[in-house]
Amino acid sequence: MPFLIGWAQGLRYLSIIRSDERIRSRVVTWLAMPAAIVLAWTLLRWLRWYGIVTCAKTGWGTRQNGAEVALASAPSSA
Repeated sequence: MPFLIGWAQGLRYLSIIRSDERIRSRVVTWLAMPAAIVLAWTLLRWLRWYGIVTCAKTGWGTRQNGAEVALASAPSSA
């Protein structure tokens, strides 16, 4: 059932026509949907659960020492 749902969701990818992409490329991407579904149901599922469990730990953030940008004072005109 997940494969059928994934392929059905992938049909919208085939319905949008872009001038810079060939139809063969879109069909190959649509046929690769089972691999994407298996990846989402295995590895990505565990990564989602890990993110949910560890979201309160903010030690990995980039703003530990405050903002990197400071407001400079305007030069005085003399």
